[in-house]
Amino acid sequence: MKKPFKIGLLFLISMLFFTMLPTSVCQAASASVTVNGGSAINIGSGQSGSASITIGSISGFTEGNGVGGFTINLSWDPSVINVTSINAQSLPGFSITPGSPSGGSVKVSGHSSTSLITSTTNIASIQFDAIGAPGSSTNIEVS
Repeated sequence: MKKPFKIGLLFLISMLFFTMLPTSVCQAASASVTVNGGSAINIGSGQSGSASITIGSISGFTEGNGVGGFTINLSWDPSVINVTSINAQSLPGFSITPGSPSGGSVKVSGHSSTSLITSTTNIASIQFDAIGAPGSSTNIEVS
């Protein structure tokens, strides 16, 4: 009957270890990403347009903390718009890397080891041409 005691002691020691971890490891925080502030862009077929990609609604961070890294997936209907480029904004201390648009989607990622995004910040812009039939539309989805 010594094995149950050893297993129980090991379990108790493990639980004590995990309860002593700093609470900042489990910090709950959130931020949202919007394209053009959620507003529609109306352009005619054959015209060009652009929209900003923004991180905002930052909440739940303690003083001195914020967003230090992100990966954003954008998608759209490629029969309606042709995305021609994604241009990263220059943010001090951040490296922002937009991927190449392909087949109606693109990934934009960024990180910093020295700076944090703590308020609403424009991180990139997306440029596109309207190629769909008059009256067609698409959302630029964020995930």
